[in-house]
Amino acid sequence: MKRFTFIFAIISILFLTNCGTLINPRYVKQSAEVKKEYQLQPLSTAKEYYNNPKRIYAIDASMLKKIIQVSSQKYVVVVFGASWCGPCHQNMPIIKQYIDANKKDINAIFISTSDWLEKATERAYIDKYQFKDYPLLVVDIYKYGTEFNNWNRLIKFSSELLPHPLENAALPTYLLFNNEGKFIMKMNAPFDTKKLDKILVEN
Repeated sequence: MKRFTFIFAIISILFLTNCGTLINPRYVKQSAEVKKEYQLQPLSTAKEYYNNPKRIYAIDASMLKKIIQVSSQKYVVVVFGASWCGPCHQNMPIIKQYIDANKKDINAIFISTSDWLEKATERAYIDKYQFKDYPLLVVDIYKYGTEFNNWNRLIKFSSELLPHPLENAALPTYLLFNNEGKFIMKMNAPFDTKKLDKILVEN
């Protein structure tokens, strides 16, 4: 009994902490047809992002920086979320209202941390909140990890995006940048419009 308990504890720790190679089993031994169906096209240029709404692209941190730096708005809020995340859904109407009211000053970029097999669900998630004309970006799982843990992907992604990577990641995560690519602040739920208002007014 003690041996069984010990083995179970080790397996649990590995599952929760992403030790070793905890790979989502849906990515193991996939057929060529399945891989082709769910493969996401990497975003090749920042211009492509702004010219192709309603598309879904794989994204890495270096390309996200380029997208931010060619924004016509002075500020860009990067919204990290996922369709399974309750607080993400709760805050989307607030984001929609705020972006619509401040279109000249701030833009939103939506990035899903879910795996690519969920791409249709993730697209439907942002469409539901009237962001149908916004491309959906999905963290490149083959670069940042195919494991179940969405938070690990976000931490790895942030290590290439921010001056200091996120120590603890939670969804939703909102990162505010100016269009020169300078990181300004991080927020989690709730989406704090008062903090954003203060930055927009002061600048």
